[in-house]
Amino acid sequence: MKKKSYEDDDGRTVADMSELERMPLFLPRFPKRKKGEGESELQMSRSERRATVLAALGAALAIAAVFAVAIAGIIALLILLWT
Repeated sequence: MKKKSYEDDDGRTVADMSELERMPLFLPRFPKRKKGEGESELQMSRSERRATVLAALGAALAIAAVFAVAIAGIIALLILLWT
């Protein structure tokens, strides 16, 4: 196969990609973690963990409620305009 030549190519290398390995498409290999790496330093009791989860769930439900009210308001406005 003949190598393509371009008019504006002066032969300089902008970024050398020869050292990079290609990622496998079907079964990616992730580097193994060392023992103790990625573990949380924060130790919480069961009640503290439950309170944290419930607080996060409450925040998510509050945001969902705001979106639901906004969508209901838009639907009500559109119904009023079209009738």
